[in-house]
Amino acid sequence: MRFTLRHSAILVFVILFSFIGLAKISRTPENLKSQYSLFTTPDLTVECSVTQSQQNINVNYSYDIVVTNNGTGDAQNIVISDTLPSGIVFVSATNGGTVSGNVITWPSVPVLSPGNSLSRSVTVYGTCTAVGNTTNAAHATNDYPDLNPDDNTDYAIVEIVDNVDPTITCPANITQDTDPGACTATVSLGTPTTNDNCGVASVTNDAP
Repeated sequence: MRFTLRHSAILVFVILFSFIGLAKISRTPENLKSQYSLFTTPDLTVECSVTQSQQNINVNYSYDIVVTNNGTGDAQNIVISDTLPSGIVFVSATNGGTVSGNVITWPSVPVLSPGNSLSRSVTVYGTCTAVGNTTNAAHATNDYPDLNPDDNTDYAIVEIVDNVDPTITCPANITQDTDPGACTATVSLGTPTTNDNCGVASVTNDAP
């Protein structure tokens, strides 16, 4: 009976010591990531890329979105979205992506295992109101807390360029006699014809 009690006491001490040691280790900051790994946490990373960073207005261009699970566990119900900037018009998207307002959303993907990726492509074009630098934001979410949520969004910056010069056509040449009994004449110069793909803001006439 005495041997049994002594053996049980030793066993309790060993279990208690092991538990305290584990608690101390779990509080160590450098072991935080390994603790996440024990729970097989997903880590989605988004990369958004475009072939040409400068595009002409009213010309279609495409960019790619790649979502990779760099974590230790499956990501579930992954939803990819992309927000278009003002002046950028949606044309199409692969894999069933649809647009509402200025946000493109793809159907949810049930599972993305560690080391695997999802690829999506978008085709758009820029209008006159988008001339200059534009930024679209691609984003991915899943049902579980992400190990590093800061890389769940990426951006593609595209400069929209208006490379079409405006045109102006002056009225026909005018021959005008002087006013009777005077050395001057009143002349109506007429109105020039102007055109520009993004509209003509103003026309000035510097005739004498």
